[in-house]
Amino acid sequence: MYKVKPPTKELLDSFYDKYSPRIQVLMRDVADGRITIPIKLGTTRAVHLTLQVQNGSTTWYFLTIYSQEANLRRLLCGKWQDHLAIIDDVEHRLPGQSWQKGMLKTEYDAGGYPIYGQDAEGHNIVDNFNEILYWLFVEQIYEGKDNVIQFDKATFVRDRGLCVCPYCGRQWIDMAEEGGRISKSNIDHFLPKSKYPYLAMSFFNMIPACETCNKIDNKGDMDPVVYPGYAMKLLNPHEFYDRAVNFSYEYNGRGENNEKNFKVKTETENDILEEGYVTKLKLRAFYANQRMEVKDVRRRFITASHSWKKFLYNLGVKDTFLQNLEERTLGYSLNDDEASQRLMYKFKKDLLMQLKREYGFY
Repeated sequence: MYKVKPPTKELLDSFYDKYSPRIQVLMRDVADGRITIPIKLGTTRAVHLTLQVQNGSTTWYFLTIYSQEANLRRLLCGKWQDHLAIIDDVEHRLPGQSWQKGMLKTEYDAGGYPIYGQDAEGHNIVDNFNEILYWLFVEQIYEGKDNVIQFDKATFVRDRGLCVCPYCGRQWIDMAEEGGRISKSNIDHFLPKSKYPYLAMSFFNMIPACETCNKIDNKGDMDPVVYPGYAMKLLNPHEFYDRAVNFSYEYNGRGENNEKNFKVKTETENDILEEGYVTKLKLRAFYANQRMEVKDVRRRFITASHSWKKFLYNLGVKDTFLQNLEERTLGYSLNDDEASQRLMYKFKKDLLMQLKREYGFY
């Protein structure tokens, strides 16, 4: 895990210029009722309905307001605080996270949805915020279902320049090009598109990730937000800070050449982050297997530091020598800007900091 460097203005402008025109047209056509959307509920005795935005509804309000140029840019290119402000706006109009829910046949059969007449084929007309925005942002743009315009996932991942998963920090983001063919790239929606469909094409909500973290039994479609106070189970990688997750090791003193004599500890800043990073992402279990790495880092550190220790003490542990110690131990100097290029950067950084404290280099 690490903090993702922000994209350049040029990259954001290119992203916006590429996708905003078609999104804006779709939003306005759907808001005005010029586009209607067929929907089927259930499989046994399925019900066929038509989605159509009703003037003055929450769906109409959202599409009308956020299709305006300044608001559309906030929607597509806004940062995390913009996401929260948009969510708060939606929650104010559809409280209780009802906006996160698509339609269910059981609820329809129970009369849970208003009917606004019938279309030419006799299908009942309904207006459901989640279903309509999912069709627009996910099916039509992100997935390109009807070939309106398809999101270029490979280019997005390549342009971000991330090599290591920002959620776990321990696996590569697999992407390769050969002979004009591109391997499938994993992109996680930090705020899941099933619940936040209007953020499905938001630049800062799409996180290149490893295959493991992107699976349903790990990060998957987990909602990281805890309502109503907006506490976070996970931090958006653009907002990650070091103290959120910390690693350390324990050594039982029974022999430095046996990795079984080492234990990895993973701690989070609070219980809510514990639920996200430990329970959901399983970082404690995954990193517990890195005892060999602990043994090797510790051995390299001791080897590199023993011959210099007295010299460093006498000099007051100058930065130039400490930097050299980092390179001899890790193979590189610590530089948080390079975290996206180095496997287990945060893990190794924390181990090195612990070793420095233990050997009096602080």
